[in-house]
Amino acid sequence: MPASSLIDLVAEAVIHLCNLSRDDPYLDRPKLVKLLYYADAAACRQNDQSITGATYRHFPDGSLPDEFRSAPDWNSAATP
Repeated sequence: MPASSLIDLVAEAVIHLCNLSRDDPYLDRPKLVKLLYYADAAACRQNDQSITGATYRHFPDGSLPDEFRSAPDWNSAATP
């Protein structure tokens, strides 16, 4: 899958999850990434295909799409 379409799919999924969680005062980056992972995993179980097409890898701070770790601001950006 081309990188731009993967980024678009992840962005759309994040926007959707943010809209669903807009009343959650505890929604932060780690929780959002966990929701994205669970949504992808559930889609894989139900449809044999994830929502985003991202490849997840286990890290000490949780499972993340490989593309998130290469994002320039991933480790430096503060969580709200």
